Amino acid sequence: MGVRTAHRAVVDAIASDIAAGRYRPGDTLPVEQDLCAAFSVSRTTIREALKTLSAKGIVSVRPKTGTRILPRECWSLLDPDVFAWRMSGIVDDELIHDLIDTRFVIEPEAAALAAKRATPDDRAALQAAFDAMTTAAYGEGSYVDADLQFHTRLLHATHNQFLMQLVPVIANMLRFSFSLSILSRATAIASLPLHEAMLSAVMRGEPAAAREATRVLIGSAEVDIRNRTGSLSDNVHAWEA
Repeated sequence: MGVRTAHRAVVDAIASDIAAGRYRPGDTLPVEQDLCAAFSVSRTTIREALKTLSAKGIVSVRPKTGTRILPRECWSLLDPDVFAWRMSGIVDDELIHDLIDTRFVIEPEAAALAAKRATPDDRAALQAAFDAMTTAAYGEGSYVDADLQFHTRLLHATHNQFLMQLVPVIANMLRFSFSLSILSRATAIASLPLHEAMLSAVMRGEPAAAREATRVLIGSAEVDIRNRTGSLSDNVHAWEA
């Protein structure tokens, strides 16, 4: 294993353990020597891995007191790595609540902006993404990928430089949300009219209608997530295969 590969493996392993709750805020990680033995790597690799986690707000590394896990509010959740680790960990009510809240804060207004600012190319891209969603829902292609393309194209259609910069983070958030709400092909098919209402409002250039259609869509996704039975961390996309 190369130095960079070893470094990444250690970072991912420790971060995943923290996200899964094996170490909780305020806990101290094992001492350096024990981490070296656990991962069969050098002290340098462990130190660099802990520096990476510290830079991302997950741990605090201090001489004599050791490496302490920081509260989640300190984590750099806009960092794609941190977001991925958080989503791979404990899926609890707090996470779902915050996820839905964030979607309600961002997406309806983004849709309203898109209705005002979308260019002909933006509208064509949105239509193509919706067409791909329809095709996938009925059996050809990945519905989640097409759904994600639809929502990211909507963000690009705002022509807001800050929203566009957030696309990678929001895309990760949306993919996770879809993994919880799109439970079957029937669920995907049922969501198509809601997406079509968003698309139609943007195409007509009606911000208020686009905003409301987006709120309805997110509300429907929230109901699907809340009504879901079994483990929220299960793989729910077997139907796509």
